[in-house]
Amino acid sequence: MGANFCMTPYFAAAAVYDREPCARTFEADLFLHLVHGVVVSTPEVFAMVRPVRSTWPIEQLRDPEAVSDDGDCWWIWLAAGNVGSLFAWPFPAKKWVAAERSNTPKFWEYDRLRRLYLSRATAATA
Repeated sequence: MGANFCMTPYFAAAAVYDREPCARTFEADLFLHLVHGVVVSTPEVFAMVRPVRSTWPIEQLRDPEAVSDDGDCWWIWLAAGNVGSLFAWPFPAKKWVAAERSNTPKFWEYDRLRRLYLSRATAATA
């Protein structure tokens, strides 16, 4: 790749699988989220998410085939780029947004996180 190469969010997300031990390949997880979840890929952000229940055990949250359409949480499997821009997408609101950090699930209130990201975006463009 040339000296002017700028890594897109898609390639940044895929690179995680080269740096960390993963149960499957990036392509396998991408396929599972295309079938069972939501995949967003733009020049600004890449994300694989799916609706789950916040009360599920970590083993179930780690299963990309486990979804709950009426779940109370968006589980972020993988995201890169301007993650806050996901709040501009017409996702149905849930009570929670969660992701795994340091092998521990972390939960944030959806509305509070959305307001935070949208206020940052507004401040950045003002």
